Amino acid sequence: MQWARLSDMFGADTVLFAPKDKTLFSSVQQGTIGDCYMIATMIQFDSRPGAIEDLFVTKTTNDQAAYTMKFYIAGEPVYVTVDDYVPVTKVWAKDKNGAWISTKQLRPVYASSMHYGEIWPMLYEKAWAKLVGSYHAIEYGTSRWTLQHMTNDPYKFIGLRG
Repeated sequence: MQWARLSDMFGADTVLFAPKDKTLFSSVQQGTIGDCYMIATMIQFDSRPGAIEDLFVTKTTNDQAAYTMKFYIAGEPVYVTVDDYVPVTKVWAKDKNGAWISTKQLRPVYASSMHYGEIWPMLYEKAWAKLVGSYHAIEYGTSRWTLQHMTNDPYKFIGLRG
């Protein structure tokens, strides 16, 4: 694993938000970290027009590769800025003899998008990790925890008795 800039990986194809694909509920894909609760919350927002975009203060890609998102802690807005360096790994493929070889192509290790060049899922996950303390700290959580920090809306947990 190494770190690479998303803007270098995707070049001219880099976009913060890709046009919505009517055949997809969401373009977000989970990576190798156990943050499915947060990914599920991102997918919920991604399925509502404009909801993900509203979480971003920075609305377009920029030469500084700096992106700011708004969260809430104890009812107060908190702005988190991240760059576009993310953990990546090399893509492996089989050669004509069936042997595995490393290609020059890279892919994000954690969250990604089904749309080539779309970077918001990687940036939002990185901002969440920064808010919480690290990528390791975002493993294992609940959607209500994420929603509380994303929206500042009150919630009520209704559990099932078993």
